[in-house]
Amino acid sequence: MEKDASREFMENLPELEPGKTFCFACHPEVPCFNRCCAELTLPLTPYDVLRLRRHMNNMPSEAFLNDFTRMRTFPDTGFPLPLHGADGDFGAETEQALRQFQQKSGLSASGAADAETLAALRLLNG
Repeated sequence: MEKDASREFMENLPELEPGKTFCFACHPEVPCFNRCCAELTLPLTPYDVLRLRRHMNNMPSEAFLNDFTRMRTFPDTGFPLPLHGADGDFGAETEQALRQFQQKSGLSASGAADAETLAALRLLNG
C-alpha cells in the first residue's frame, strides 16, 4: 500500500532534541496545512485558556470556554476538561469563531481568513 504525502511528511520530521524548543505555526503556507492536525482535539490546561483568551483582547475566560471549546470531564475524577479542536471543515462554526477573533482583535469581522487575519493568528504563535 502506498503512503500518502502527508503521512510521509510527518514520518520524516526531525525529532526535537532535549533542551530545544519548538514554536507551532499552522497556516496556509505550511506544506501540511490542514492535514496533520485537521482532526486533532487538544485538551487545554487552565494556563492554555488564560494565554489564549489574553490574545483575544482579554476575553473573559468563561466566554472563551463557551465560544471555542467543548467541555468534557475526566473519567476518574469528574473534573472539567476543556477540549479545543478542528474538524478540517471551514463551516459556519469556523466562520463564526473567525469573526469573533477578528472583532476581538480589532480587525474587520468579515469571517474570511484574509492576509491581515492570518498575520494576527501568526502573532499568537510567535
